[in-house]
Amino acid sequence: MGRIEYDAPDIDCLVYFSADFVEVGNTYKVRITGYDGYDLIGELSNEEFTE
Repeated sequence: MGRIEYDAPDIDCLVYFSADFVEVGNTYKVRITGYDGYDLIGELSNEEFTE
């Protein structure tokens, strides 16, 4: 699970996504596929993250 770049921890929604492996603290591109209340559900995108 993670959060959108500009969301505050413990206040804003979370993004739950599926992936084989991710490292804490890194930024990943996630394709949003649905939602559950205020939280988003997605999957790790094949596209590289660009700032």
